[in-house]
Amino acid sequence: MTTLYFTRLFIRGNLNGLTHTDKISFPSVARCVQWKDAINKNASLGRLDYRIVDSSFQNYQR
Repeated sequence: MTTLYFTRLFIRGNLNGLTHTDKISFPSVARCVQWKDAINKNASLGRLDYRIVDSSFQNYQR
């Protein structure tokens, strides 16, 4: 299992301007990268209310 730690920046809606740290686990690094690429693509197309502003495989304080 691979865990990705990331920070979301909300760009629309009630949470506009707020950041939220989170983590999600994947069975492999390849699936993790695939998920992150899909999130970035959907955010750039305006389909999401947030974008990923920071991500790492290490759990460090942001």
